[in-house]
Amino acid sequence: MILETEKNLIDEKLFAADLSRRFGCRFAKTAQFAKIDYCLLRGKKIVAFGELKHRNFSFLKYDSVLVDLVKWLFLIQLSEVTKLPVFLFVRYVDADIFLKVKNNIKSNFIYREDDNLCAKMLIDNSEFHIL
Repeated sequence: MILETEKNLIDEKLFAADLSRRFGCRFAKTAQFAKIDYCLLRGKKIVAFGELKHRNFSFLKYDSVLVDLVKWLFLIQLSEVTKLPVFLFVRYVDADIFLKVKNNIKSNFIYREDDNLCAKMLIDNSEFHIL
């Protein structure tokens, strides 16, 4: 199932441009079916990786961020293998937040029958930094 609509891609591109200015590096989009959204570059050197999420509701609506567990495991593995930072960025209607991907964060796990029968990770909002 392709989750990236034209509007999603536009929203993501605008978010990446904002993050690029804030972090002082270029956000280079990866291929459509890559497991990570962006390589963060200084010159041609990859200095980090970024996964971007966009939510159409307030940051305070829920006390956690929902992430596919398989996606999270890939982000952890990417960080460990490359020894480069991996960030999860989330844009809400009223806030932008991020966290540096790492083991041992405050989270819970659920199974969603209504969402491709996937295991999901609920990352506590307290783990995130507000931009």
